[in-house]
Amino acid sequence: MAVSFRCVRNDKVNNYPLAVSQTIAVGDPVILDANGQVTVAATTSAALLGVAASACTVSASGDTIIVHDDPAAEFEGPCDTANQNVQAEVGDTCDIAGSTGAFSLNLDAASYNVVQVLKIGSYINALLDGTFTTFDPGTLMRFKITAHALEN
Repeated sequence: MAVSFRCVRNDKVNNYPLAVSQTIAVGDPVILDANGQVTVAATTSAALLGVAASACTVSASGDTIIVHDDPAAEFEGPCDTANQNVQAEVGDTCDIAGSTGAFSLNLDAASYNVVQVLKIGSYINALLDGTFTTFDPGTLMRFKITAHALEN
């Protein structure tokens, strides 16, 4: 199974209690529920805790999960939208898309703005690089969490 997102900078991790009946893959974005337990994020999540560093299948009471939860962490993951212009995306905020084991950045959605694109492929500042190319779905993007559960 492919990993949705992976931590590439500030990879601090912490152990958290899991909500019951969760199936979470390594690399899935996760949230804290009202009881302070981890659940897999949804496309409508308003704040993310981080990205799962361990996996679980149908969690039971008392189970825990390891999470990359540093608000300064940077992650890498695929985008889900075709023919986006590089210079139009670097620095923009967007939503997440997908489900367990298959999350991506939803560049066309900005309802929740939970992540910010930092880099696309090798382009950090496309305007300065003079790059005006487009990229395909699945292109790896570096991003950070902008709506972080530990900062709200």
